[in-house]
Amino acid sequence: MKTQINTLLFLLPLIILFSSCRTYITPALPGNNMGYLPRQMEADSIKSLTHASASYAGASSPGNGSVSFEMGMLNVNRAHTFKGFNVAYGAFGYFGSAEHQYSNGKNDADYPPAFNKNMYGFGLRTSIGFHSTSLNGNTDFRFINWENALSTESGSYADFRDEIYNGKVYNYAGVSNRKRFWTTGLST
Repeated sequence: MKTQINTLLFLLPLIILFSSCRTYITPALPGNNMGYLPRQMEADSIKSLTHASASYAGASSPGNGSVSFEMGMLNVNRAHTFKGFNVAYGAFGYFGSAEHQYSNGKNDADYPPAFNKNMYGFGLRTSIGFHSTSLNGNTDFRFINWENALSTESGSYADFRDEIYNGKVYNYAGVSNRKRFWTTGLST
């Protein structure tokens, strides 16, 4: 058993090192589609309310061959709070761009080409959970929530990923052709 653990600990840095030489052309939304859905407190006089918000998300990995994303999101949700229980549901839309600047200095067919593509999409979110109100009524402790998001991605970036996935395979690129996502999890 000790030999297997030592072998894994030796291989882990090698795996990380060699995986960093790849360009990952993935959908932009995963990691950004789960957002906070505001809900009123149990002590509030209004128990149901519609909320609207806007947000900006950006991500970029360091190094040569990285893909960076920038997007704006519009969110609308409805929330209901009951004694010890709350629920929220809503919709969101987003638009933005994905950019890859390959700067190896040569036109290498093993790497995907540089690009700047647009993307857009929409999705639905839900949150259902339990809470406990403090003795003075000033705080709701939301101790367990079940969060869900169902979303879709479109635009020239999604089409570009699909073309690469179904066409030329680059030696140093990982590509996903997914356009629809369901994300779920627990929060507190």
